[in-house]
Amino acid sequence: MEGPDEAEINCHDNKDGTCTVNYVPAEEGDYEVKVRFGGEPVPGSPFRVPVDIRPNRMRPDPKKVIAYGPGLEPGQVLPGKPAVFTVDSTATQDAPVEVEVYCDGKLTSKKPVISKKGPGLYDVSYIPPPVGNPYDVKRSPFIKKRCVI
Repeated sequence: MEGPDEAEINCHDNKDGTCTVNYVPAEEGDYEVKVRFGGEPVPGSPFRVPVDIRPNRMRPDPKKVIAYGPGLEPGQVLPGKPAVFTVDSTATQDAPVEVEVYCDGKLTSKKPVISKKGPGLYDVSYIPPPVGNPYDVKRSPFIKKRCVI
């Protein structure tokens, strides 16, 4: 067996003319399984085996995640006042949600509060720094006049 990493291979003679081979690849990637009989490759060998350590599971895809709500809308976000929005990842595999609020290019000291509402749904609450004028929110990456979420 050849691939991105060595796989643990166990071969068991079933004593009926067959054998059972088990292997455990440690890394994702494409492996080649070479099967020989009498020193010659059997038909179809080598076999290409794509290995995914998360079999039968959808991978998280950030392109399928949407964020919406008043905390991301123009004219709805005011400095020093709590702002809330929703992150919806129901169209993809669940994964950790991280939100950072930046102002004048610097990460603000107050971390947003992320609350799980249900499978793949999160409420995010944050308090924009008190800087003066209402924020002008634009679409992702949610850039505001002076601050970025």
